Formats: sequence, structure tokens, C-alpha cells
Amino acid sequence: MADGVRRISISGSSLGRVSGSSPSGPSSRGQAISGGSTNIDEALRFPLEEIPLEEREKQLHTAVEERLYYESLVSAFLLCLQEGVDIVPRPPLKEKGASYIIEASFHPPDSNKQQHRPRLSLALRGVQKPLLASGTLITEAEDKKRCYEYVSQTMLYSTDQDIERLLVVLAHEYGHYKSYRLGYHTPELAAALRLFHARRKSQQDTTQTWLVFREESTAWDFGKRFLQRIGFRQDPQHRLWKTFDIVKDDSLRTYCDALGLDNASKEVMYALSFLKAYRDLYKPKEMAAGDE
Repeated sequence: MADGVRRISISGSSLGRVSGSSPSGPSSRGQAISGGSTNIDEALRFPLEEIPLEEREKQLHTAVEERLYYESLVSAFLLCLQEGVDIVPRPPLKEKGASYIIEASFHPPDSNKQQHRPRLSLALRGVQKPLLASGTLITEAEDKKRCYEYVSQTMLYSTDQDIERLLVVLAHEYGHYKSYRLGYHTPELAAALRLFHARRKSQQDTTQTWLVFREESTAWDFGKRFLQRIGFRQDPQHRLWKTFDIVKDDSLRTYCDALGLDNASKEVMYALSFLKAYRDLYKPKEMAAGDE
């Protein structure tokens, strides 16, 4: 992570525990998805935005059902549960200099820890339950009710700007989950991330560089689609999309710098990472139905 602000790291006892193949088919509710124990931990940097005390108090004293982003956050959590992804709260954002730093992570299933579904670890205020999880015996109506309760709890202690940041982080971590579902979380990616985290580069690191940058690009791309699925139309003037683009650009620029691509255009690199020629080099032999 450049300057100690933006980072991505991995954990896991060995590369052998990282899945090198894609899931054999689409996951069902509560069903474990095949994969290894590599976690992706991140710290995303947001612009520091001061909220007048009067406006802050007004937001926090407005009924949660009438708050901006209330239904959007419910839809976001519900979509995760419907795809068999659990939500785990972690300490809220940190303030550092001229930025907010928000930590988050994606955790694939790990049978050694009796974790049977993928998890997104997110900074949430006020929630009383340690886990928002679904399962095969839970109905959609029950899921929806629990999502409303969960969102109501966190919104009591969060401003609209806090929830906006949460949606961006949630979308990005969901993007890592979709990358995992596509089978891109391979031993090669794990090795590339280890090299990146150790800041080791050599003439042979071209493949690793692309794998790391592509993983981050993929997560942002699926994050954009996630926000569209829960009702946000692609409007460059919308506050949420402005925030999304600022954080995405900062993230990709940091990766360009950290990977030794200082003179490259992040826009060009981002576009290149989606070219079919590059994707086919590392495309898993079997793709989950409906994921491509």
C-alpha cells in the first residue's frame, strides 16, 4: 500500500489451500462455494468531507425509513444473502489527515474454520449481531426482515455520507467475491499478491503484475454492476458515482505506482485488463454458469 494508505494483502497457510479451479456451477443459497482460504484485506481512501453539526444532527434524528440510501442498503445486503454471502461487521472508518480510511475484506469459505460461505467484512456502526448470514432454511421474507433490522441499527449511528462510503466499499468487496466465483482466485494470483505485498519485483513479474491489477480492476467493474443492480443508474453527477470514481481512481493509481507502472495511464491499464486476449490467458477451464 502506497504511503501506508491503500493496501491489499493475503493470508492463508499455503498456496496449496488456494483454489486453482472455478466452482463447478452456480452457488445455491447457503451452499459452500469451492475455494481456498486466501483473504483479501484492503484499506480504501475516501476524501475527508466535513458535515456541519446541524446537518449531522438532522440526519441522525430523521426516521431511518426516510433516510437517503435506506432502501439501497437493504437491497445490497439482501442481494448478498441471496447469493450465499455473509456480512461480518468490523470497527468503523478511521480518520487520517485529509482522508477517511475504511478497512474491509473478502473471505472465501474455509472449512478449517467452519466457515461454509464467503464473507464480506465491513465497517458497520451500531449493529448488535456479529454476523448477518443466510441459509437454506431461511426464507426470503425472513432475510428481508433481518436486513431491515440490520440496516436500521447501523443507520442510527451513521450519516448519509457514512452510508454512501459503505455502499462503495460493499460494492468493491462484492466485486472480489464475483472474481472468486469466476475462478480467478488461483494459486497464481495468490503468488502474485504475495510478491506485491512483499514489494518484490523482477523482470519476470509481468504476469504477476497483470494478475494483481486485473483482480483490482475486476472488483471495481463488478462493484459498478452491483450498484446498478440495486437501483443506482449510471449518472456521473450523482454523489455516489462521484465518490465511487474518486476512490476507484485512487485505488488504481496506487496500484500502478506500487506495481512499478509509474508512467502508465491508469485508464489505459484499466481498459487493457478487460481485453479478451489478456483474460483468456488466465481464464479457468470451467466457468460457473451465468458468471461470465
